[in-house]
Formats: sequence, C-alpha cells, structure tokens
Amino acid sequence: MSGASSTVKQTTRTLAPSMRMDADLGDWDRSLLNMQIGQSGQIFSSHYKDQWAAWYNARSFPMQYAHVEAKSTLEFAPKPQ
Repeated sequence: MSGASSTVKQTTRTLAPSMRMDADLGDWDRSLLNMQIGQSGQIFSSHYKDQWAAWYNARSFPMQYAHVEAKSTLEFAPKPQ
C-alpha cells in the first residue's frame, strides 16, 4: 500500500488521501466509499479515524444508493425561446 514522498501513491500510516471512492456508473448500488478520517472528521469524536484500518487494508464500504429516498426533486429545463 505505501508509496514514497516522490510517488503518485503517497501513503503511509500517517499520510494518505482523505477519501477513496469507486463509483460504478452502470449500477450505483455497487459503488464503494472509504474515508480514512472516518465518519467524523472531528478529532475528538469517537468516530475519528474509525475507517483507517479498512482504508489501509484496501477495504471499502457500499454507498447504498437504493436506500435513499428523495424528499423533493429539482428539474432544470432550458428557457423557452
């Protein structure tokens, strides 16, 4: 997993990108996400860095788009001429 300070994949136990997202545009429910700072970016939260071990070991979590219900929609349409 780890790279060096001069490589594209700069990853160590103390340095890493803040998020990894694998989006499946053909089936959104197969999309995966992992945030190495955890569910909370708040350093004093018990959820701070709670996804770090999964991130470091290349495990991600399903995004579960099918379980989201929209409360309203916003439609954009071209201005009539």
